[in-house]
Amino acid sequence: MTEQRVIKEKTREWLKYTFSEDEITELSKEMAKNTILAKQLEERKKSIDSDLKGQIDKAKLESNISAKHIQEGHEYRNIDCMKDLNFDKGITTISRIDTGEIVTTRKMNDGEKQMTITGITSEVDEDAPSF
Repeated sequence: MTEQRVIKEKTREWLKYTFSEDEITELSKEMAKNTILAKQLEERKKSIDSDLKGQIDKAKLESNISAKHIQEGHEYRNIDCMKDLNFDKGITTISRIDTGEIVTTRKMNDGEKQMTITGITSEVDEDAPSF
C-alpha cells in the first residue's frame, strides 16, 4: 500500500456560529443601549435642525428686508415732528424736526380747533347752561 501524505495547517473559514445564552444577553443589552442612544441623537438632531432652521429663516428675512430697503431707497419710521396750529387760518402744519421739511399741511380737525392755547384763559359765561 502506498503511504498517504497528509498535511495539516490551521486556517479560517466563514461559517455559522451559534451564540451562547450569555452572548445573547450581552447582545440584547448592547442593542437596547444603542436603540436608546439612536433615539436621543435623533431628538437632538431635530432640536438642532429646528434651531438652525429658525436662524436661517431669520437671516433670510433680514436679508429680504435689506434688499427691499436697497431697492426702494427708503423705509418708514417714527420721526420727531413739530405740529404748528394756526388758529387764524385754521391750518395744521406738520414739519420734521431733523430737516425742517413740511410733511403735511391740512385744515385743522375739530379736536385741534378745541385745544387751549397756553397763556390764554377763556372766560366762562355764567349764564350758559351746565351739562
